[in-house]
Amino acid sequence: MKIYQLKNVEDPCIPDKDLEKIAILKLCEPGKYIKGVGIRDDRFFILAEDENDKLYLEESKDE
Repeated sequence: MKIYQLKNVEDPCIPDKDLEKIAILKLCEPGKYIKGVGIRDDRFFILAEDENDKLYLEESKDE
């Protein structure tokens, strides 16, 4: 699982794959889990990297 703070998403060290996921999450409302991508709130982007992350994030959205 990777976590990026909103103010750091312009960092040139962020891989293109992660930037694509962040771009998708920017288009969605905060708190909405996007399968295979991740979830965001008002300050952070949380990206799912493997199956365990996806399961954790899917369960977290229900709470």
